[in-house]
Amino acid sequence: MRCGILWVQKNKFWILKAVDRGKRRVVAWVLGHRDIATFKRLYNKVKHLEKCIFYTDDWDVFSKVYFLQNS
Repeated sequence: MRCGILWVQKNKFWILKAVDRGKRRVVAWVLGHRDIATFKRLYNKVKHLEKCIFYTDDWDVFSKVYFLQNS
């Protein structure tokens, strides 16, 4: 039997997660496109947490949202 996975890129969704690395648990997540609106939804879920350090893959949306919210 042959099996395969069909990947349709135009309908691609991403899972963005905020992880507490010390406790090894997900504290928030969102599902959506890889765009500024999706990250804003995630950021709004975690911005109230104290002493957050953000580790990213250097995607420019992260810095845009962070600096817009904190200026």
